[in-house]
Amino acid sequence: MEIDEEGTYARVMRQRRELIEPTIAEHHGKLIKYTGDGFLVMFDSPVEAVRCAIVIQQSMMGRNTSLPREQWILYRIGVHLGDVIVETSDVYGEGVNVAARLEGIATPGDLYISGGVYEQIKNKLVCAYQSLGDRQVKNITDPVSVYRVLPDPAALNEARKKRWPVAMVAALI
Repeated sequence: MEIDEEGTYARVMRQRRELIEPTIAEHHGKLIKYTGDGFLVMFDSPVEAVRCAIVIQQSMMGRNTSLPREQWILYRIGVHLGDVIVETSDVYGEGVNVAARLEGIATPGDLYISGGVYEQIKNKLVCAYQSLGDRQVKNITDPVSVYRVLPDPAALNEARKKRWPVAMVAALI
């Protein structure tokens, strides 16, 4: 961002208008708020939440291929199924906290889901899942079962060869 702050900001705003907001609407999500360079979304269906996240991630990969690597924008997305408290302009609760923690441990460009989401969607989408085991996350008492979504099942073989570092950007619940 600091190399070309204005250009990065313009690309993020264009992606919001052209990609993120229409994709969320298409998958019946409700955009709650933008959080700087991230966003918080609520869905009634875990299947639609993960479909939406996959479309956003794959579309971002496509957009990035035409740019130099230093201009790439990669979102990290965490999806969790849980109770939330809905207010007029925000959403609170463990459901949001766990999604944010999953996003926080995801690698840029990756989609992490909780075990509860995995159980709901595992036979409903054509993609692979890599179990990352149980993770202890900040301010959550019990460990969270974490899965990495691999939209391309062939990516599962590649994922088994690598260890993935930690980074931060968007939360999708």
